[in-house]
Amino acid sequence: MPESLYAPAISRESLDPKALWPTHYEVMPNGCWRFLGGQYPSGYGRATFRGKKGYAHRLMYRLLVGPILAGMTIDHLCVYRLCVNPSHMEVVTHGENARRARLRMNEARNLCGKGLHAWDENKKQHASGWRCEVCWKEYMRDYNKARRTAS
Repeated sequence: MPESLYAPAISRESLDPKALWPTHYEVMPNGCWRFLGGQYPSGYGRATFRGKKGYAHRLMYRLLVGPILAGMTIDHLCVYRLCVNPSHMEVVTHGENARRARLRMNEARNLCGKGLHAWDENKKQHASGWRCEVCWKEYMRDYNKARRTAS
């Protein structure tokens, strides 16, 4: 049987990811393995291994964990498209991946423009439009402090 992405010649138990791609990723403080190779326009890593081209995260998952069944996709639990750490990935259906993406978008939408405070609880209408009241108070505090020290 020819070697492929699905059947690597080395055992998964003894596989050291750095032996595969010694210069192609770096370990970040949050545990993500940031892929340093090329990228697709979508922001995912583009890799070639043993003559096969594809997404870097899918390749790393296949090499370190096992095959990805037909009809399944990878969900980046860390929400970082360049992460190739298999412990940050979960194999799910496309529908489940889309559902999780919608939930993440809704969570992000429920925050103020800076992504710091709950929008529903802190929005207030001003003459120029809607603002996050907490951010506005912080801005005005800093603005007034700067004015006092400037004079």
